[in-house]
Amino acid sequence: MRARWWIVAVAALAVATTGFTLLVRSSGHRVTDPSVPHAVPSAAPGTPSVPVGAAERVVQILQEMHTASFNAQAPPEKGSAGSSGGLYINWNPSWNGDPSTAGYNTDYNSNGETDVELGRPARHDEFTDLVYLRNLLGYRAAHPTDHSFDADIARMEPIVKADFQAYTYYKCSLYWELQDMARFDPSGAWRTMAAAYARVLYSDHYDSSLGTVVANAGGMYRVDYAAACAAALTDAGQRARDRAMLNAGLSTAHHVMANAIDPTTHLLPLQMAASTSGQDATVDRQVKVGEEAQTLDALLTMYDLTHDASFLAEVQAAVSWMYSSPLHDQGSGGFYFGVDSDGTNLQSSYKESRQAWMLALLSHLNTIQPGRWTAQLDEALMVVKDKLWQSTVGGYVYRVTPHFELYETHAGPGHNLITENWVTSEAMDIACQTMEGVSG
Repeated sequence: MRARWWIVAVAALAVATTGFTLLVRSSGHRVTDPSVPHAVPSAAPGTPSVPVGAAERVVQILQEMHTASFNAQAPPEKGSAGSSGGLYINWNPSWNGDPSTAGYNTDYNSNGETDVELGRPARHDEFTDLVYLRNLLGYRAAHPTDHSFDADIARMEPIVKADFQAYTYYKCSLYWELQDMARFDPSGAWRTMAAAYARVLYSDHYDSSLGTVVANAGGMYRVDYAAACAAALTDAGQRARDRAMLNAGLSTAHHVMANAIDPTTHLLPLQMAASTSGQDATVDRQVKVGEEAQTLDALLTMYDLTHDASFLAEVQAAVSWMYSSPLHDQGSGGFYFGVDSDGTNLQSSYKESRQAWMLALLSHLNTIQPGRWTAQLDEALMVVKDKLWQSTVGGYVYRVTPHFELYETHAGPGHNLITENWVTSEAMDIACQTMEGVSG
């Protein structure tokens, strides 16, 4: 999200063998796809290095998504003028990719049954489309002579443009993904889309009487969304030399800092209700690690844009607390699911793959303060590259046990035991994006 960590950087990788075979699972259903590269090519000159293992993992992710993630029948996203098409929410790791059997092998629910089995309408998450395309463009930008994923880019680009051409919700990670895409693909009109979205954001969601971005007239706001919007408005205002938009971004950022940060942990809760009385009310105190990492990364972007040291200080304090608290698993590594913003109510029964956003945050911090966060960055890379990756299914799942094994519940029909082994588009996207952006 910030001004530097998004630069794609897949390391130059010397491959001794002549072939790179697509991961074959224990089921034996997956085979090598001849359209996928047989080796990870060298990165474009001038891009910072990413550890070799992360470069390999990025290619594995893109290969698997090339094979199994695309759903030609995904319904158009609400508000979209586009045609059908997009990514599955998730898929069975042993599925052979045959569209005729997709209904019973994709889009699983928490009870282990698919949407088709439950008689539910098909689902479509437009943000998985967006991040997938961003990752494809980033890989191509780093490897301009490698055209292995050009067909994937070609089929995803019109879908993403249709998904977001009239997007008005205040989930402002959109702005930063579009800015990444504009750098990777300057001819794609992504920067124009980002600027247009920022104008809509300012007109529809910034409440000058409250001094912050809100979801609606009632004053409710997601803290992670508000922080991302603050950075987006500040950046867009600077680019367009629009003082009103710039001031809205600055006001929103300082509003979040003044109202949402816990004085002890320096964490920010999930949801607040803005008030003209001078103190917002906390609506949901839950802190999920992935969302918290994105919130803090947005505040770090505010430091990049303004050089206001208070943003950096708060992020440092929050990250330091996270690593010194029970939220951080010092034995197995990584973070448990979450806590409340005051540090109570630790939820340690599982870990989410979305904690991969910590890798992006730490890379950002380590760029600003070289060497200060190297140990944490190294651990986060190991967690994302090796521990969250499930070798038995060849991908990333939604959540895992505290020891990074496949998670089991009794949520199946009749309380039957089910294993959550389905590979998830969102988790694959996040791991790919964060590993592409590692610098340290």
